[in-house]
Amino acid sequence: MALDSAVASGHLVDAVAAVCNVDLGAALANGHLSPGECAAARRRCATCAHAGECADWTSASARAEGPPPFCRNAGIIARARLP
Repeated sequence: MALDSAVASGHLVDAVAAVCNVDLGAALANGHLSPGECAAARRRCATCAHAGECADWTSASARAEGPPPFCRNAGIIARARLP
């Protein structure tokens, strides 16, 4: 997916979560996140000024303990990680 498409649709949050070994779909299914929280995360991602940096970070990172410092969805990703 091209960067512009990923940004416009908010899919970078999925990429960041994957690098952090977090499955947002599973977190939604098991009730750790609500549909509204997932939608809000996508909106934050789609309007983020750090999309280029984020794409570079996800491309360069195989695994990470958490999202990059500028990530506006760090809290959502942390909550999704909870057992």
